[in-house]
Amino acid sequence: MWLRVLGSAAGGGFPQWNCSCPACRAVREGSRPCHPRTQSSIAVSADRHRWFLLNASPDIRAQIESFPALHPLDGRATPLQAVLLTDAELDHTLGLLLLREGRALELHATPAVHETLCEGTALLRTLERYCPVDWRPVVPGADVSLDDGLSYRAFDVPTSKRARFGAGTERG
Repeated sequence: MWLRVLGSAAGGGFPQWNCSCPACRAVREGSRPCHPRTQSSIAVSADRHRWFLLNASPDIRAQIESFPALHPLDGRATPLQAVLLTDAELDHTLGLLLLREGRALELHATPAVHETLCEGTALLRTLERYCPVDWRPVVPGADVSLDDGLSYRAFDVPTSKRARFGAGTERG
């Protein structure tokens, strides 16, 4: 299995656009040995030819450009096979809109995430006006094969975060 961390910063990246804390100032000034980072996203592949994204951050275009294995193939073909969403946070989903110019987008998400993206943020309803979205429902605890030697098992993560859309639950 091949894994590439495309971004590892929290929402807004590092330095965060609206922050002047000592760490963000230091990266802007170059006064510490630290580097800017994009928002969190990971690419995974079994064969280094077909890739799956874990989340699609708002920085996805720069992340794709920084990793040649994700560059377009012949014409507008892409090595991206699907996006697996861990939640419906904007930091993990806004990049979906940037992926609209490819073929149909295969999207793995729980029903709760899908509902939030359709009814809460309306992000998927907007995206579907630009490209077909092939939603693959994810059931926590169930094994899912990605048909290329990779598989995954989703699990609920307890959270105390306030639900922004819908009633929310105590489970992720």
